[in-house]
Amino acid sequence: MPARWDLSPETIRRHLGWVHLLDVSSEPLDFRFRLYGSKIAEVLGHDATGKTLSEAFSEPFLSEVRGAFEYTVESAAPLLLFSSGAGADKDFLTVTSLLLPLSDIDDTVDVILVRHVIGDE
Repeated sequence: MPARWDLSPETIRRHLGWVHLLDVSSEPLDFRFRLYGSKIAEVLGHDATGKTLSEAFSEPFLSEVRGAFEYTVESAAPLLLFSSGAGADKDFLTVTSLLLPLSDIDDTVDVILVRHVIGDE
């Protein structure tokens, strides 16, 4: 499994606005946004940098998102999601999200990189 330092910001520069980096903590399992892409913040109308999932989202969306992140940690495998909803301007959006587990220590997932594609971006 790749480590966070295997990804250089320079190599993914054009994607950074569409990327989240989440730190994974255990006991209890939780997720905190280290980076919340500026393009995603603009489209969704909020920036969750520094917040945990439960601080950033409410139900029922929180349960769906948490389930995807938990699966990524438990399986230590990438996950591709398809979803839809309203953006900040109330336009209907289709969203494709790729969750990539990263490990700085052994095979323990401690960071998740998420790349979103909204509409036909």
